[in-house]
Amino acid sequence: MSKYYLPVKTIILEICGNSIEWSGTESRQWLLGVKYETNKVVFTVTDVGKGILETLYRRFTMRFFETFKSNDEVLKGAFDKKYSSTTQEVNRNKGLPAVKANFDIGTINKLIVLTNNVILHFDNNTFSKTFVKGSPRFKGTFYQWEINNDCLNKLMN
Repeated sequence: MSKYYLPVKTIILEICGNSIEWSGTESRQWLLGVKYETNKVVFTVTDVGKGILETLYRRFTMRFFETFKSNDEVLKGAFDKKYSSTTQEVNRNKGLPAVKANFDIGTINKLIVLTNNVILHFDNNTFSKTFVKGSPRFKGTFYQWEINNDCLNKLMN
């Protein structure tokens, strides 16, 4: 029975660990929300720190080439492990890719990430976007995902 909760545990540990370590807030605060609905559970995690884009480690050459990319493409790259850890330590840069991996294998679904001036909808990229300059920015990072019976069945098979 405990294996049902392993993806949730992994995601929460990674997201909350990132929030505590990189948010840049004095109290390193984050908020976890859980909503039980019929046949699914909706999770949210929020921090009010700097946001993912403000804490990515990017070499100068990478920053140069990114001037031609939208911020949502840069953020997708963070989940695809295209950037190094800010600390440059060996066993780092695992959190965001682990979150995406759980989405990719179907143990979570409807993953949404809002940070800085970007919103990513992993299940429907047409809704992902970089907000125009001058529009309000989200200070911090917000994650939302769902687990339903299909997700649980994927773990059983």
